[in-house]
Amino acid sequence: MSCDYVIMKPMVTTLYNGKLPLALADPNGIFTWCPHLNLIFIAMNKMSIWCYRMNGERIYSINNKSIVKHIAFYREYFCLSGTDNLIKIYDSNNGQLVKVLPQEFDGVEFVGWNGTEYRVLVSMPMVYDLVSELDYLVVSDGKRMAITFNQLLTVDWECEMSVHQQLNRDLFNQVYVAGDKLVRVRFVVDNQKLYTEQIIKVCQLISLLEYGEQHIQKIKGLVVPFLLAMDRYMSNLESECGDLAQYLSDLVVSNIIPEFSKDFWLNQYGERGHKRMVKLAGVYESCVKDTYQHLVSTTERVISIVGELIGVSKWEQGLLATTELEALLDQAKLQLKFYYRFIWDLQTERQQVSQFLVWTKSIIDMLNDQECDIAYSTTDVLCFINGALTKSVMLKYFDIKGVPETPMTNISMDLTTIGEYHRSRVEVEVLQNISLPPVYTNLKLAQWEEVVVTYQQGNALVIASVDGVVSTVQDVYSYQHRQTDLVALTSKSLLIIDSSSCIPIALPETLFQPTKLILNHEYGVLLDSTRQHYSIFRM
Repeated sequence: MSCDYVIMKPMVTTLYNGKLPLALADPNGIFTWCPHLNLIFIAMNKMSIWCYRMNGERIYSINNKSIVKHIAFYREYFCLSGTDNLIKIYDSNNGQLVKVLPQEFDGVEFVGWNGTEYRVLVSMPMVYDLVSELDYLVVSDGKRMAITFNQLLTVDWECEMSVHQQLNRDLFNQVYVAGDKLVRVRFVVDNQKLYTEQIIKVCQLISLLEYGEQHIQKIKGLVVPFLLAMDRYMSNLESECGDLAQYLSDLVVSNIIPEFSKDFWLNQYGERGHKRMVKLAGVYESCVKDTYQHLVSTTERVISIVGELIGVSKWEQGLLATTELEALLDQAKLQLKFYYRFIWDLQTERQQVSQFLVWTKSIIDMLNDQECDIAYSTTDVLCFINGALTKSVMLKYFDIKGVPETPMTNISMDLTTIGEYHRSRVEVEVLQNISLPPVYTNLKLAQWEEVVVTYQQGNALVIASVDGVVSTVQDVYSYQHRQTDLVALTSKSLLIIDSSSCIPIALPETLFQPTKLILNHEYGVLLDSTRQHYSIFRM
């Protein structure tokens, strides 16, 4: 391979010249593209990631609270790892934290996020978008390797190798560069299609359970303010009247308001308190609606998916044993009954609360010498006073005061067997050694017609096979692989190099000397040595 240094006319168009704050620029930090949205992510002040549009507009910034080491993208998401060894997933559109993976790592060395060709059809109407495709996030800390499917299911195994690049992204035939070796990681399964369908369905189960837990917490957040407000008002009244239930019952029957309690009804409770309690009492309707729309429907879908997995486990060995799945199915059926009981209890108490609040409004109107023509059910009011007022049915389900009788909890799913299944089927093998010199920098591998090995020695770019050097290109500051070629940055040009040619293209005009090149599928960035000045171009 040789390079013709007759420089061609520019094939690039400058789109934007930018400048970053020198005090915050990190010469050795991350500067990369979000491939899905054409956004630029820059490590600033070592612990922060700033996101820019191509016109130089900063959209948002993220304080990682630890030095950022890796960033990996998949569609509209990206994940960060730092010296805190946490894997945090964010939404690329707005920088909002989506989740933090629960797994603990010790010195993360590699993070990669890949899509796959595998998907399943979702035939049931869903309350929200359910995962139907399969992606996997790889994290390695030199002691073990972990794969997280769809941000939901993590499997790991011991793997003492320092991975720094993934070459082949096929889920069942992953190839990594580890030091000076090509290493293959395989999942040995009999039926790849059936395996991936099970993985996706397990991810669906986990997603549904997480969704259900979110709505349980939402319902609790609605219940607590109502119960606390009712308790506060009634405790104030009880401090004046003594036996609260007796006082209120007598008041309902006699309609005579004792003098000592008039201040409570007019000032402590009053019109404002009544309006507030009426508003908070909407919790009953909201809880019934949320339970039916989100918890009941979610559990029904859990039952359906578990049934499908049971069929697979009986037909062929699955990720989970039939007995485990049947136990999960029984648990889901009981949970469904539990939700319907909760709805029934709320509906019963809702009527009593409503009538009690109507009655309290009649008391206020009476004291204000207003005509009182409000109709209410005396029976419902008395039932509430002698029951739910101090022993609300909600206290059966939520830990407001003491331990609830039947706490509102979600279905639990044990993933131990799935982890054991994967550890029994993973194979790690060294494919071959890579011929490398004693001193080199910026090692990268790519798959063209064959595996291409590239690295730098000083200002020279070495292009080699796994067995030895093929060609050397001088005066190269930076380079980056594309699908079937690479682009190298020199002091005067960009070199497009493939297996048979080397084409020089004139650099776009800049106000600085470019020393770093970063590409995505359509655009590129040129940077100076301080990473303060940059130029975005289209190739």
